[in-house]
Amino acid sequence: MAPAGMEALPLGQAVRASGGHLLDVCGQPTVWKAVRMLRTSCHCGAISVEVMRRPAQITECNCSICRRYGARWAYYPRSSTKIAAPAGARAEYARGEDLHFDHCRRCGCVVLYKPIVSTGDSDRLGINMRLLEDPDALAGIKVRRFDGARSWKVAGSRILKQPGW
Repeated sequence: MAPAGMEALPLGQAVRASGGHLLDVCGQPTVWKAVRMLRTSCHCGAISVEVMRRPAQITECNCSICRRYGARWAYYPRSSTKIAAPAGARAEYARGEDLHFDHCRRCGCVVLYKPIVSTGDSDRLGINMRLLEDPDALAGIKVRRFDGARSWKVAGSRILKQPGW
């Protein structure tokens, strides 16, 4: 098992990776390299979400709820996210019969959304990247514009140059 914040690499790949350290774990040569976690949190810090990788793209949607939340969504399988919150910190708002939006009871920030019924490909979370603790981590990322208000289709994309804006 990898130490916290680390991932195992095959030896051949690890030799080429910079900054790796050769460890002898159970008699097997293994190299660990640091993984940069992305962490989001609500304004008061009660709820945080960690993911292991930068998303390939983020989505801005103009549907009635996403437009009001001002969110930028990145999608991850539930199994690849770590949500930390004390008991009772999260509240849910159900949008129709499809989605739950989780927000902080204390500061009100919308942290994520999830399907009400999770099956197959819908077993993913939409993580609000506007809450990223280091907005610069998204510099240069593709922003997919989704028309959730009218056509329910992708309406173009752009590159995010100033993530904090």
